[in-house]
Amino acid sequence: MFNKKTLVDQSIYTTITPKVLAVNFDKLNINILENYYYKNKLNPNQYSYLKDYYRLEFDQQIRWLSDFVCDHFAMQYDCKLVPIGHAGIVVEKNQSINSHHHMDDYDIENTPDVSAIVVCKTGKEKSYVEFEYEHGRKRHHKHLVELEPKKVIVFNSELRHSFLTNINHEPILNISFKFQLI
Repeated sequence: MFNKKTLVDQSIYTTITPKVLAVNFDKLNINILENYYYKNKLNPNQYSYLKDYYRLEFDQQIRWLSDFVCDHFAMQYDCKLVPIGHAGIVVEKNQSINSHHHMDDYDIENTPDVSAIVVCKTGKEKSYVEFEYEHGRKRHHKHLVELEPKKVIVFNSELRHSFLTNINHEPILNISFKFQLI
């Protein structure tokens, strides 16, 4: 008999925040937009993927979303997540965000294992985040996830992803969370 050892598990999980979760998305949108307008970037270096990520004031709304992801994930998949960071993402009209992952190649010990995107606001036209993955001999595969308000997208931090061009007249607002598995 052969024993199977899974070497790589790359997954994308999606859900919608429940109505009983008292998150005020209007407050979250204001938090994201304030930091965007004040150019409060995580990293101003134009070559860093963090140039598209904005610091957020930590408040009750962010705490509730982070706790929801951790609790929901633990209940469904028997894994404990510990939050290690969060940021706002704004995709303006006719803008896209290039492909990137959330791994820190120089600090693997403190790099996130799991990432999440919570969609706070979209426009009328459909918008997507595109994930790139490889599976054995199959290379350069892509998977699209539609961005919808209150949708939560959880994925392995090493998955490369990009935000496709926003064709709406208003910006798309998201919050990115990073977690470590324990």
